[in-house]
Amino acid sequence: MTDVGLARLRELDQHLAREMFGDSRSLRANADVYYGGLYALLGKVFPPFADLAEKAHSSQSRSLLRGFADEAFLRLRDRDERSDERLRQLVELLAHARSLEPVSPVRVAASGAAGLLRPPTIGDVDDRLGQQLAERFHAAMSHDGFTVEIVLQEPASPSQDSVDRAFRLLYACLPAVAPETAALVDGVVLFHGPPHSAYISATPLVIYLNERVAADPLAGADSVLHESLHQKLVDFGLARRMLRSGYQDAVSHRAPVPWGGPGRSFTADRTLAAFHVYVHLTLLHAVALLDREGLGIEHTEAELTDRLAVRWARAAYLGSCFDAPELAAELDVDGAALVAWLTSVNAELGDLVLSSGDRLKAVARVE
Repeated sequence: MTDVGLARLRELDQHLAREMFGDSRSLRANADVYYGGLYALLGKVFPPFADLAEKAHSSQSRSLLRGFADEAFLRLRDRDERSDERLRQLVELLAHARSLEPVSPVRVAASGAAGLLRPPTIGDVDDRLGQQLAERFHAAMSHDGFTVEIVLQEPASPSQDSVDRAFRLLYACLPAVAPETAALVDGVVLFHGPPHSAYISATPLVIYLNERVAADPLAGADSVLHESLHQKLVDFGLARRMLRSGYQDAVSHRAPVPWGGPGRSFTADRTLAAFHVYVHLTLLHAVALLDREGLGIEHTEAELTDRLAVRWARAAYLGSCFDAPELAAELDVDGAALVAWLTSVNAELGDLVLSSGDRLKAVARVE
């Protein structure tokens, strides 16, 4: 058994940013190839769609293009005649939008983050693309029982500073993982409402951040990493065999979840996504704890230890769910390999030595 300290955490940061499941550049390249082919196919089925991809320059238009295309492809696959309807809606939306030019740069500087770039915060409340993004977000949140309000921020707003601070801390804690993961996201949208953050399949490439949460740099960094990792796992699925052939969420074996309320359970897909997220969040908080003063984090050691203990325990629990043959059977070869990779990292994180002399795994709890 080897003690885990800050130096080893830095090595794990590098480890999680490399190899098959860490290299975001290859993931983005695979996604570009996949969607290039999908857009070409949809252009043959519905000719007005053919040249939209070349005109989609803003964060909003790229997100909506991919989201509408995903829906149209599923309907084509299922021989649903409404596939043309989704594409027509997108064509009309883009045709009547005020402009297809970016309302902000594709990447903006994260102030004070050593020249690193972050996704832009999406603004411009008068843009029809932004309005459509908001409508799709509201629909998804309402379906989940939340009432939220999109906040489309102008570039000079105080909330922009909060987003900058969150990204700056995230990049400082995880200098290998964070930029690689953020590179898969094209935009950040701020909102009011109960959830801390969100990622929804109807608006891929965009993450949603609670304005209140963003005011705390560590909570903001946690949420940005959390939602960006969902985009990363979606991109995995475009070129990797993550779930068994014919997998359907509706009939997936489910894993009980001992937090978030009684009777809660996750499908195999969601269990895998949550495991992927919590291992990374554990590493983020481990670095924050061990380098608290160097990073200028205002949370106390006790608060950070508490947050870390919960994240490690949840990661350990979610990984153990795949010990059940029924849940493991929902994975394909690459999904099983991802579980094994994450399990090895989380096991090592469990040997982190706290100031009390205890190892992390000895004090961890799921809630």
